[in-house]
Amino acid sequence: MKKELLRKKAKEAAESFLKNDSEYRMGYVSAEQPHPLTRYLSQTYEKNMEDGVRLLFQVDHEMAKRAEKTLSEKEYALFADKIREVIRGGGKVVFSGCGSSGRLSMRLEQSWRGGIEKLAKKYPKAAPRLKEKIGAVLNIMTGGDYAVIRAVESFEDSTL
Repeated sequence: MKKELLRKKAKEAAESFLKNDSEYRMGYVSAEQPHPLTRYLSQTYEKNMEDGVRLLFQVDHEMAKRAEKTLSEKEYALFADKIREVIRGGGKVVFSGCGSSGRLSMRLEQSWRGGIEKLAKKYPKAAPRLKEKIGAVLNIMTGGDYAVIRAVESFEDSTL
């Protein structure tokens, strides 16, 4: 009985979120979708390993072009401006995810911290002010320890 009540509450909360909290919704993320070229990657590797590697290089090349395009788009500039505004205002930016997106969120925090450290070494006079911002970017691995080791895609979208 208690489990059914919890399910009902979780379902209501999820429905409410989907209906009312559009500010936090990412929408369609192409990077989270399967790539059509690698749909049969394991079979390609079984037949010919060189063809499998070529296929991965082809996808990598395509992703580099896509990243370049994304970084030049208006939406990215708005996103970067908002992050700067939050950090300059003393706020924090928190990335979260489960599986691959969770590991990406960990990497974003690590990159931020590493960048602050490099800048502090390069500009010693600004180091104290820079180091105040080291905790401005954080991450939450929503799938816990398990998700750090193994991708559990779409787990964060589960209703229970």
